[in-house]
Amino acid sequence: MRLETLLNIHGKIDWRGVDPSLQAQSLCFDSRKVGQGSVFVAIRGHSSDGHEYLPQVAQSGAVALVVEDTTKVPEDYRGGVVEVLDSRLSLQVLSQRFYGEPGNELTSIAVTGTNGKTSTTYIIESLLNSQKHLCGVIGTIDHHIAEKVWPTELTTPDPVTLQSR
Repeated sequence: MRLETLLNIHGKIDWRGVDPSLQAQSLCFDSRKVGQGSVFVAIRGHSSDGHEYLPQVAQSGAVALVVEDTTKVPEDYRGGVVEVLDSRLSLQVLSQRFYGEPGNELTSIAVTGTNGKTSTTYIIESLLNSQKHLCGVIGTIDHHIAEKVWPTELTTPDPVTLQSR
């Protein structure tokens, strides 16, 4: 997807000499996964801040950075810089756009509560599958749809993982 198409959902973009028609190759919020053509979203977490990794990310080939704090962007960085108020929300929106908004093709059912969520989701899955409705489950045991199963590290996947599946 072209950088200008991906990033035009945000108001303030400083292109810093990068061609906005370049293709974004990946969307990352983990600095270890950045490669040539990546768009990196700096997320502030409980134990670390993605803004601290911007020098490494810039050296790894990121073509654009989405940040809350532009003062952490290396002065010599020659890629797009998008300043946002909430990088977590931006990651969600960018993930949807980058992967073609797959959620628009799905019906979702959420189950919340203290006890019984896994049992409830499996019952719903069984009922829907018995009526020939393809159904998947994202849960604590695993994530699966039909015969495809992938392990889970978190009950709720991050936006990039969720949208890319």
